[in-house]
Amino acid sequence: MKAKTILITILATIAVSFVAWSRWKSDKPANAALAGLPLAVKVQVAQPAAMTQTLAVSGTLAGENEATVIAETNGKVLTVKAQIGDWVNKGQTILQVENDLKQVALEQAKAQAMTAQTNYEKAQKDLKRYEELFQDQIATQNDIENARLAARAAEAQLKGAEAALQLAQRHYDDTAIKAPLTGRLADRYVNQAAMVMPGDKIGVVVDARNMKLRTSVAENEVGLLRIGQPVEVVADALPGVKFSGKVLTVAQKANMERTYPVEILVQNDKAESLRSGMFGRAIIQIASANNAIVVPSAAVFSDAARSTYVFVEANGVAKRVEVQVGMQQDQQVEIAHGLAAGARVVVSGQQRLTDGTKVAVQE
Repeated sequence: MKAKTILITILATIAVSFVAWSRWKSDKPANAALAGLPLAVKVQVAQPAAMTQTLAVSGTLAGENEATVIAETNGKVLTVKAQIGDWVNKGQTILQVENDLKQVALEQAKAQAMTAQTNYEKAQKDLKRYEELFQDQIATQNDIENARLAARAAEAQLKGAEAALQLAQRHYDDTAIKAPLTGRLADRYVNQAAMVMPGDKIGVVVDARNMKLRTSVAENEVGLLRIGQPVEVVADALPGVKFSGKVLTVAQKANMERTYPVEILVQNDKAESLRSGMFGRAIIQIASANNAIVVPSAAVFSDAARSTYVFVEANGVAKRVEVQVGMQQDQQVEIAHGLAAGARVVVSGQQRLTDGTKVAVQE
């Protein structure tokens, strides 16, 4: 029993000694600082360097201009004049719908417009003749009033006939379903002999010479974006291929997800490798500088008053220097003001420093 008590006493003594040694070791730097001994630090000489701040976003690619082709007539498709993948110009016919009855209606409208034009010209001549007769006191006031009424009626008839002709011409023209813009026929939903009705979707035309990457950014990022900022874009479907672009639009209002929609205009290659619907990733160049003073982000502190500062070593003493930060990227930060090239910035051991602390620089 006595041996057991001695053993417990020895173990307790060892434990107390270990705890005391651990505390002494952890407090050694602080004790060294209190004793006026220099603290070990590492420094980095601030030198001008090129720096770029970027923002990574992702989204879906679409043609700069895309349009769904909609039928504005009814009837059976007689001929298909463009296949999927064909390049079509604005106004080029994609489908031709039967137009026999509409052509007959158009000819009738032309004939009615011609008759109305003839009646109008005759009524104008009659009005002029009655006005001359009235001046010669041959025609009566009633005669000239009737002539004027006839002229107005003929003019109204002509305008009605011209409107009917325009409508008939429109109905006839609509039987040729045309491309609404220049681009490539990306899809077609209707084949020959199919019946179409007004409002039916015929296909989609995509102008893929330039693409749009549609994305969105958070509220703390939207203020960094400007129209025209350069962008580098890659598509998951085309690994290793980079495309150049620029910021096209930045929304002034957040969407339902409380993010701000952004459009990036991307220049496609000659082969139009980028296609509508592809997933794209973009690196937006927010800012750049060729001679920025750059230090590690960990070397920069902020106090309760939101003052930003670093510690600079000079002649074995750490000095607190107020700075203004600029760009930030990859754990690096630009010192926009307050620090000159050649300053020896403390980058390791700075957490223990105060203004005027003695330091020993370690290589």
